Amino acid sequence: MKRFARLLLLALGAQLGLAGLSPAVAQEVTAPALLAADPGLGGPYQGTVLLVLPSGNGMHLGFILNRPTATSVAAIFPEVAAASKVVSPMFFGGPFMRQTVFALTRSPHPPTEDCVQVLPGLFVAHGRQEAARVASRVPARSRFYAGVVVWERGELRSELESGAWVMAEPDVDIVIGGSADTLWQRVLERVLTMLALR
Repeated sequence: MKRFARLLLLALGAQLGLAGLSPAVAQEVTAPALLAADPGLGGPYQGTVLLVLPSGNGMHLGFILNRPTATSVAAIFPEVAAASKVVSPMFFGGPFMRQTVFALTRSPHPPTEDCVQVLPGLFVAHGRQEAARVASRVPARSRFYAGVVVWERGELRSELESGAWVMAEPDVDIVIGGSADTLWQRVLERVLTMLALR
């Protein structure tokens, strides 16, 4: 599958005259985006999909969306009865700040006072206390992450230029909807569809 996806992406890119796999590959990431690991990328990010967010001064942070752990959200928040309604387990969000809990929540309004909107209808909560509030108020519309990925100034652009990532427009349904097991394939299929329509 990965070899086929890589070849198909390269073929479409060549046919459509693209400089890389993604039409946004040579641009700075100045808005939230989805990153799918290139089919040829190995190592710890092989097969991953990330939601990346600009954090100022050319830096970015992101959450790995498809690395579920064996830990339930209820185990993280035993004092929150509603946490048992969270269907998905805790996710490994990235290697930085591993002890910090984050929540991504689908909601038309901020689910807590200190949540930050990252996309229309998608909010992020930072820290155990805020994440616990999310778990108590909107457990069925939230996913929870331990840790984040951090790119220093210029690092993400360099990775994009090297072809490590395929970029796609973010979508709330993709970010916290559907199976994490098929997320990588779904994002690549979405990119292939967009390239074919160009």
